[in-house]
Amino acid sequence: MAGLKLYGVALSPNVMRALLCLYEKGLDFELVPVDLRAGEHKQEPFISLNPFSQVPALEDGDIKVFESRAITEYLCHAYPEKGPELVPGDKKTLASMLTWKEVESGQFNDPASKLAFELIYKPMLFGTMSDEAVVADLEAKLAKVLDVYEVHLSKCKYLGGDEYSLADLNHLPGLHVLLGTPSKKLIESRPHVSKWCTDVLARPAWAKVVALLLLPASQRPSRVSKWSDIPVASFKRLHSNLTRGHSRKRWDTRLVKFRLLKTGISRFLLVDRRKEVYTRRWVRQVNRVVELREKGDAFSCDRFERDAFLRVDEWEESRAITEYLCHAYPEKGPELVPSDKKALASMLTWKEVESSQFNDPASKLAFELIYKPMFYGGTSDEAVVADLEAKLAKVLDVYEVRLSKSKYLGGDVYSLADLNHLPGLHVLLGTPSKKLIESRPHVSKWCTDVLARPAWAKVVALL
Repeated sequence: MAGLKLYGVALSPNVMRALLCLYEKGLDFELVPVDLRAGEHKQEPFISLNPFSQVPALEDGDIKVFESRAITEYLCHAYPEKGPELVPGDKKTLASMLTWKEVESGQFNDPASKLAFELIYKPMLFGTMSDEAVVADLEAKLAKVLDVYEVHLSKCKYLGGDEYSLADLNHLPGLHVLLGTPSKKLIESRPHVSKWCTDVLARPAWAKVVALLLLPASQRPSRVSKWSDIPVASFKRLHSNLTRGHSRKRWDTRLVKFRLLKTGISRFLLVDRRKEVYTRRWVRQVNRVVELREKGDAFSCDRFERDAFLRVDEWEESRAITEYLCHAYPEKGPELVPSDKKALASMLTWKEVESSQFNDPASKLAFELIYKPMFYGGTSDEAVVADLEAKLAKVLDVYEVRLSKSKYLGGDVYSLADLNHLPGLHVLLGTPSKKLIESRPHVSKWCTDVLARPAWAKVVALL
């Protein structure tokens, strides 16, 4: 455990998330500061830890993990004996936890982080006023998400059930910052959400994160295993520190992911077939999707508002479904979630990269080049396409380097990190943007390999 090193700036919400998990687990670690103003995150040695030049990054001996949500999940799997059980062993509870963990990333984070940017970081870092129209639009989007949370939390104490889990933990940085803005009304006006928020933000591990934030940088020790001597500070003082501007790192402002139902169901079916788990209900759902597609019906872009026929029991997020099936049926099919710590760390990292780096430009390109003309009768915006291709090109440049060193993203064996890419790759290859893949030999070879898998052929046959 002495080998654990977390690289980043404590005031970064993503670093807060990783810090919180380390504290919950009671792990001894070293916090290694990264000077963002000096551009250290864009230079060696940091870019060897995270080629996307974003904090945080974690070292566990010779194991390297980046992406904050990958770090929290890795710590839970690598140190199950430490701290609370943040990843449940019970199948039903695991299913709920995985779903709401994915909801945080796919539904909550986008409007919450953009509100933080408009209300805190935009005035603080750029000296400009918040755009009231943008704030109103974001609050309306977040309100819809929190309405779903309110219903869910009326039935259970925490998002994953009766026990605190990784699904709750990943929300804390976003909740904390929101409570320092006028948008806190969205939380306070929903009694069950408000009660849950008060509960999770009162956890001792979060108090340690807040205490660390309030120390002047010169007084923050790198070795941070024991913090019982640091007083717990109030939210007002933290907000005061934030608004004085200790860091110029902009909040993660990824746009809401656009995914046609076909894409989400394809990912779900791929794991279903690889794991050879079938139910009559799932077949009915697939038939319904295919029927709608053949009729040319346009599908809703909003995952929370779409029809419930994609739901399995009470959950629906496609990445949660793939991960659940791997944990629930480990004896079926290939080992898509490695048991080896090093391989697991790599798989979790690149699984998160797909969600946070690859999916956004890839899915938007699919919309501009295929779905916009097909379903809305519009024409592709060439300027938008060029911008998205430039963004995806940067992501694929990192993939090219990675895949020059290993056959698959997670290592030498196909894993969930590769699987989650297949719907996006398949659609891209049907557009002019396929040049981004074909012009990178290692990416192209990997793409050809994974799309040739028998399970994917079965999905394509269904479509």
